[in-house]
Amino acid sequence: NLDVVGESSVSAEAQILATAAAALRSMGLPDSAYQIRINNRALLAELLATLGIPDSQHAAVFLALDKRGKIPDDEIAKALLAAGLTPETVSKAFDLLAIRSLDQAAAIVGAESAALADLRELMRLAALYGISDRLVFDIGVIRGLAYYTGIVFEAFDSAGQFRAIFGGGRYDSLLTTIGGAPTPAVGLGFGDVVVVDVLKACCGDAAVAVRADV
Repeated sequence: NLDVVGESSVSAEAQILATAAAALRSMGLPDSAYQIRINNRALLAELLATLGIPDSQHAAVFLALDKRGKIPDDEIAKALLAAGLTPETVSKAFDLLAIRSLDQAAAIVGAESAALADLRELMRLAALYGISDRLVFDIGVIRGLAYYTGIVFEAFDSAGQFRAIFGGGRYDSLLTTIGGAPTPAVGLGFGDVVVVDVLKACCGDAAVAVRADV
């Protein structure tokens, strides 16, 4: 795992992702072999607010929508109804997942959104690190765990064959909930088995064996 603790600016997310990209490159994975999908749970909260969904229901909505593609939509809809959403609001919540760009999101929440500003800043910093070609905005990246508070991310192989190579995000409230002082933090965890599978699919068993020897 990799964490940056005590830094509230988006530079922490940028550094985490640049480090992960450097690690994948050092393992022999071509830059073109994966994408890093990014989102912001604060942006999702703003979008849900436009539907009239109160803050008290956001955690349940995040948890349900995070299962999109893993369980049937009708089961997700049932979970959203159980969380207190109306059938009309459930339909609109699914519609949010059709957003494909930051500009589309801005048209709903407004161009002055702080959550959007953070994502744009991450894109800017990613360009300085030379990894912007791998970053893609994806409204469907939610990270169901309730302690995430801001930007979240997951990396997948470009062919879409495997589970996430790594995932993580900002968790500014976690240390507080376990009794610590308010402390901003960003973390990332690798799936070591998935990394090996992606390397084998991309580079072959021989290349993976060489990397293991190194």
